[in-house]
Amino acid sequence: QSPAPPPAAALRSARRAGRARCSTQNGAVTTSSSAAGAEPNDASPAPPLPPRLQLRSGAKVIPHPDKVQKGGEDAFFIAANGQVVGVADGVGGWAESGVDPALYSRELMKQAERGVASKQVKSFEDPLEVLKFAHAETKQPGASTAVIASLVNSEDGTELRAANVGDSGFRVLREGRIVFASPPQQHFFDCPYQLGDESTDTPADAELLSVGVQEGDIIVMGSDGLWDNTFDMEISELVMQFIDSGEVAGRNSNERMTRLAGLLAEIAQDFSQDEERDSPYSLAAKEEGYDVPLLDKLRGKRLTGGKMDDITVVCSEVTSAP
Repeated sequence: QSPAPPPAAALRSARRAGRARCSTQNGAVTTSSSAAGAEPNDASPAPPLPPRLQLRSGAKVIPHPDKVQKGGEDAFFIAANGQVVGVADGVGGWAESGVDPALYSRELMKQAERGVASKQVKSFEDPLEVLKFAHAETKQPGASTAVIASLVNSEDGTELRAANVGDSGFRVLREGRIVFASPPQQHFFDCPYQLGDESTDTPADAELLSVGVQEGDIIVMGSDGLWDNTFDMEISELVMQFIDSGEVAGRNSNERMTRLAGLLAEIAQDFSQDEERDSPYSLAAKEEGYDVPLLDKLRGKRLTGGKMDDITVVCSEVTSAP
């Protein structure tokens, strides 16, 4: 049974201190996969193979204002092969035990990148295998959410496969419109699934996702600092404006995606500091029973505002491989 929501003061405290360490029974695992294609007709000529696609990526990290000196507690990696990206968010509650929450998230992403680069992972096309390898190789104390996505080319086309543990996530946009959004994994409000010391969650609990992609699609991956403060419609509008602006014409895809990641991270930071705005986080809190004290409520005050947090954004454009 989930605990009753604490008073609004605790919500404000949680915003300052960061997410709590969670230790609960494993939740259900949801999986999705693509249907197998039809058998080819031997009498027909073989159709031309679809073009091989890759990811051109860029990233931006904006630490929580209180964590700027150490660079925040999020981490990410972009594999050199242009096929795999990932984001991790260190669980802030470990700081109460004297453990730097950045240690685990950074090591997890470092090991994921190493596993892909060294080919110690059986197949980089299986993000769950990458996550399992990174989890097994990470020996630092702490805990972290994690999402890893791999671009996979086949005769049937190209798809993005992802393994997600927790409330980091991604969106796939086509011509600026969101065509796929990964759902968060939470045991209860503000307690996402997480890997690490003392956690009952493991890579086996990851939600496995797959979505068909095509050249020109943009993938926005981020920690919850993005999703808690920015609505999908706002992300879509910014990406559409970015595409239409032409301000980065002539730059390569990596530079374009770095610029887009920066714009998204900056707007999320602005929203996180707006105490009067209805944010995805404040609306979710109200749905879970959080509210301002009764006296404040009688005075017309509402539970509003963003969530100050580390913000990490990785943007990837699906492009033709050389």
